[in-house]
Amino acid sequence: MDVTAEAETLARFAADPRAWSSWLARLERAVDDGELELLAELVELLTRQRSTYLDVTLQALVLVRGDATVVRAIEALRRHEKLGPPAGSGRQHHDAGARALAGALATRHGPAALVRAIEALGVPDDLMSLLACWAHELVIRGAALAGPEIDVLLKTLAAHDHPLASLPMHRLALEVGSETAAATYRVGGLGCWGWSAPTGPTIAPAATLPEIVAVGEPADGRRIASVFTSHCEVSNGRVKARMFRFDRAVQGPCPALLRSLPLGVLAGATRVDVRALSVAQFFALLLAFGANGGDYNTGISGAYGRLHAWRSLGGLVDAPADAPLEAIEAEARAVERAGGFAHFTSDSPWFNHVITDLGLVAVRADGRSIAVLAGTDTD
Repeated sequence: MDVTAEAETLARFAADPRAWSSWLARLERAVDDGELELLAELVELLTRQRSTYLDVTLQALVLVRGDATVVRAIEALRRHEKLGPPAGSGRQHHDAGARALAGALATRHGPAALVRAIEALGVPDDLMSLLACWAHELVIRGAALAGPEIDVLLKTLAAHDHPLASLPMHRLALEVGSETAAATYRVGGLGCWGWSAPTGPTIAPAATLPEIVAVGEPADGRRIASVFTSHCEVSNGRVKARMFRFDRAVQGPCPALLRSLPLGVLAGATRVDVRALSVAQFFALLLAFGANGGDYNTGISGAYGRLHAWRSLGGLVDAPADAPLEAIEAEARAVERAGGFAHFTSDSPWFNHVITDLGLVAVRADGRSIAVLAGTDTD
């Protein structure tokens, strides 16, 4: 059977539920064997049929390895308008398709392919988000990007005030190891950014508690809450962030201290458990929640997860809003030395108690102030 005949057969069976498993398996073999022409032809046939399985085939096209194939894959995504929000998906980020597909690109196509794509296509407005997200998906997985093409990308992002323009094209020490939690992509599906709730010993309540002398400003709260941006914009999420200053040093973020604060997220709670975290564990949770977004988010993005994780961390440790990542990391390590990071859970009715619940506390390096972040979502 020649390529054209096989593509026609695959197009006919695409909508047959009885053939789904074998159809998907054939696409997976095509990806593994680098059968770019077969997949490209199937894309065109499914386009004519207005098939709902076009998206699966386009994702397969993106996953075919090889620097030479990536330009054709991106051109196909562009031609079929797959870089925006999926049709009929309700509220979504304007570049949800670009965010999701950039992750798929990064799992199969490294820095050389990104450079080749920029050489061939430039950084036009309609590809800017895809290229920016692809670059930072590579960085968070361990790549250090440099060279004239990367400079072009950086300058273009800066000129357009793109949100990702502020991030460096290399990892910081705190980000090393993030690739082990990165989302995985396969034909017809993907996995989220991995995370797990801490399971270490709980922190015991303190015998005495300090008095509150000040509550933080709402603007700081918005920065701290950054990792829940997608949850609130495109899903059913809600988030609260609060800052408190005390009259004397805090003896750790214990349950009694949290219960003593005017925190609506703990109203009605009969149980509050608090566990200490290292700065690496703390950042990993921020990255995972920022990358996965809300329960209805279709644009899972390590690039935006990276952006929001650093924003939230900066707010939590009280780094200046314009501080470089190196300064935020240094302040976070100072907080860690003071034993100031913790994760909390509660049976409070404010939380949805599904899967997307997050409670974090940072006792800042001065020892007399804390920041609290709580978020939840549900489908």
